[in-house]
Amino acid sequence: MPSRKLSKQQALPDLDRKRALARTVQEFPEHPISFILQLAMTADESPPWWSPARDRYLDKFWPTEPFLAGAIYSVSSRNASFRWELTGPRDQVKWAQQLLCQADFGAGWQSFMMKTTQDLLTTGNGSFIEIIRPAKTTLNGKSYDAVRAPHPDSGEYIWYAYDRDTGKLFSQYDYDLKVHDSPLSLPVGIAHLDSARAERTGDPDYPVIYTDLKGGQHKLGFHQVLTLAEMPSPRDEWKGVQVSAVDRVLKLAQILRDLSTYKLEKVSGRFARAIHLTNIDAQTIQDAVDQANESADAKGLLRYMQPIVAATLDPNAKPDVATLELASLPSGFEEETTMRWYIAGLATVLGVDYGFLAPLPGSKLGTAAQAETQERQARGKSSRLFMRMLAHKFNYSGVLPRSVVFKFAQTDPYEESERDRAFARRTRARSTAIQSGEITPEIARQMACDVGDLDPKYLAMMGEGDVSPIVTVDGETMLMEPGELLPRHLTPGLPVQSGQSQPGQPGQSEPGEREE
Repeated sequence: MPSRKLSKQQALPDLDRKRALARTVQEFPEHPISFILQLAMTADESPPWWSPARDRYLDKFWPTEPFLAGAIYSVSSRNASFRWELTGPRDQVKWAQQLLCQADFGAGWQSFMMKTTQDLLTTGNGSFIEIIRPAKTTLNGKSYDAVRAPHPDSGEYIWYAYDRDTGKLFSQYDYDLKVHDSPLSLPVGIAHLDSARAERTGDPDYPVIYTDLKGGQHKLGFHQVLTLAEMPSPRDEWKGVQVSAVDRVLKLAQILRDLSTYKLEKVSGRFARAIHLTNIDAQTIQDAVDQANESADAKGLLRYMQPIVAATLDPNAKPDVATLELASLPSGFEEETTMRWYIAGLATVLGVDYGFLAPLPGSKLGTAAQAETQERQARGKSSRLFMRMLAHKFNYSGVLPRSVVFKFAQTDPYEESERDRAFARRTRARSTAIQSGEITPEIARQMACDVGDLDPKYLAMMGEGDVSPIVTVDGETMLMEPGELLPRHLTPGLPVQSGQSQPGQPGQSEPGEREE
């Protein structure tokens, strides 16, 4: 794609919450919605993987199992607390920082990440992020900004074409305005999209169809939505649907949920803990239970009841006492062993260390050592996957200018130490080569630039230039493009050019266009 320079005003749009709200495909209720919470147990039979019904089941199930809910909170809060940094020219970095810090219509980065991570861990559909770009419209072959405002007569919100040069507005009542956006425009906001309302299409150009609260469908282009999945299915027919963490731990969690329910009903219910029997018949037992319940009601007892004593009036009965335990756990049940294996299962499916979710059995670490261990355990397999996945999406999906690089600032001291040792070895090797006369200091500096040990800008300060086009980068390092203010996309060819729109399907909106 040929390089196209944009003015600062075009490249860095104003980050206005109201502007993002006007362009989002999401609908918000005009009045608070009342919900009736039904505290009922989820059905034991879960729908097979995968279907929207399966995700609805998981959404209702995971909050009912306290340890699973706690583990999801721990991972979500960890992801929301990761430090990140932006590198690039000051103006572009300042703009990108505001974009990320004002995510989710001003709710902020932490809220945005908590919701994104919850969908990622608990649904097979994964997570979705809306990229809200400025609205454009074309009138008489000229491109204008599109703004949404109330009509002066009817009060209805409609689209206008806005001429920046003259300040004039052209109403959609008077002109045939087709509102669209462009992948060449930087976003005015990013927001979490409800996974339950997003349908994967498998189409790379239009990967998602989103259904808003009013039932309107919006076909989202590749430049309008990011799709996230930590363990996507390799089967084409599933269109990128994943096997989520809750999917992987569901059987274990159901067992623990059922055990918790058993203990709750056996131990904390308001019924007799035991009946002491002395040669009694069945009807007398039932009468004794009924009388005990009535007595507890009269005393205002909600949960605790004294043991019931039922005796026979038969003078010929042999004195004997038997006790029926009505509120006890089964013999041989080892709760500690069960919980240890369950937490180990949670740690495995979430990609974290056991100590991240609970103290290690028999651990006697001191306070300082424990804190250091927990910090290291927080950087588990899942944290690395999440960091790299999100950084890749932000850097290569047109969210940020090409001159700005996003990355997480979490580092591993051990890895840093290894990098320092490798740098020292390369430095010593170049120094030895210089002393032996094999290379000159100028060649050594060129070699250092090639492997990333020396920034090329320092060569310019010494009156030298980087004469070698060869560089060495890893999968997380990006080459800076300081002269480019266009958004960076995964592919150089873009099917949608500025001022043009792609036709949609009947009954669906254009990319970024909302059903009115």
